[in-house]
Order: sequence, then structure tokens, then C-alpha cells
Amino acid sequence: MGKKTKKPGKGKEKTERKTAKAEEKRARRDNKKLSPEDDIDAILLSIQKEEAKKKEVHIEDNVPAPSPRSNCTTFVYGDLYRYDVEKKEWKLISSPNSPPPRSAHQAIAWKNYLYIFGGEFTSPNQERFHHYKK
Repeated sequence: MGKKTKKPGKGKEKTERKTAKAEEKRARRDNKKLSPEDDIDAILLSIQKEEAKKKEVHIEDNVPAPSPRSNCTTFVYGDLYRYDVEKKEWKLISSPNSPPPRSAHQAIAWKNYLYIFGGEFTSPNQERFHHYKK
């Protein structure tokens, strides 16, 4: 039997392919080691995005007036309407950072802020109650 002879350049190509494959494997392994939790910049950016979402306020202009409401209802509303006297139209204001629904509370708008005091939350089946102190 004769000896196998290598073609010129074949060994070099094979070595280069193996080296490239090993580098790809090492890069994938390194990427797995660096989870998003390890990247402090990504964490801070994520926190900033979540905080910005909490501050987003959505205003719908010229919506129908809210339904009549009084203490005689057992439903607790969590919406905020604003009436523009000059334009004679209602606006519905919503925000992810809004206070939870409540009834029998006091509220005042002052210097672009809405302050809500007290009140209570009642679940629709009236099995859960929560009295707000602030």
C-alpha cells in the first residue's frame, strides 16, 4: 500500500476552519457568561425606562362626560376626568402611576398636582375593604 500524500494547502485550510470554529464557540460561551443582569449599564437603562413609563400621562380630549356618581353606588371608580370650562369639554386623564380606585375621599387640584386624602376601597363583591389614611 502506498503512502497518503497531503495536498498542498489542505492542512492549512483545515486548521483555519477549526480555529474559526473554536473562536465562534468561545464567543458564544462568553456571551452566555455575560447575562443582562451582569451589565450595570443595561440595568440602569432598564430602570430609567420603567420610571419613565410611570410618569407617562395620557390625555384623551373631548370625551363623553363621566357617568353620574354619588355615595349611593357600590362600584369604585379609578378614572380621572377634567372639565375645561372655556372649551366646554371633558378630558380623560390616565397614568400608570395613578392612585388606586377609592370612594368617599377628598381631592384638590393645586399647582398642577392632584392631592387625594382618605377614602376607602371596596372590592366589587364587597368582601374586601381598605381604608386609606393619607
